[in-house]
Amino acid sequence: MIDRKFCLTVFKDGIYQEVNEQEYNEFKELCPLVAQILEDNTLLQKVPQPALKDYNSPLYEYWDKAAKRLINSLWRCPSAQIFHNPVDPDRLGIPDYFEVVKDPIDFGTIK
Repeated sequence: MIDRKFCLTVFKDGIYQEVNEQEYNEFKELCPLVAQILEDNTLLQKVPQPALKDYNSPLYEYWDKAAKRLINSLWRCPSAQIFHNPVDPDRLGIPDYFEVVKDPIDFGTIK
């Protein structure tokens, strides 16, 4: 077990997992200043926290704009045209589509 006063987690293989000692040491090599802040509670408390309940905050504005840019970029890719509209199982002759794909989504629905 890692001997730290905090838990650093990452989203890996579809779930959030605590980083192991080797991963944390690699992180410290890549980002020594961030690791120093994480390890020093007095420094960590000085880091400003976003107001997550304020939906007009730059945090929400940034993610909204980033998501729109991403979906627009994906939409313009020639190979993404098959994802523009929902799948029509009848037209494609795949009547069990909704049994296999429980939560279908397409770019048109996302937009």
